[in-house]
Amino acid sequence: MAKKYQQITMDERSLIQTQIQQGFKRSLIAASLGRPRSCITRELARNGWREAPVSRPAIAGGYCALRANRRAQALSVQPRV
Repeated sequence: MAKKYQQITMDERSLIQTQIQQGFKRSLIAASLGRPRSCITRELARNGWREAPVSRPAIAGGYCALRANRRAQALSVQPRV
């Protein structure tokens, strides 16, 4: 039987943001949430995360859990064409 996909919750998004700010790797974040690494990678990619330049410290790379959650909610109610 196939696994049922679970949407990422606001609590998980907050944890992702916190761990990104602390410099955790995506694989460690995924392990702490019990999700595949690709899930975390897609979440970061679709919500504005980018690697920090070498000369500047990373501050979550532009990822904001609140904005990501709002975007996910808005996209979930729009019908797909």
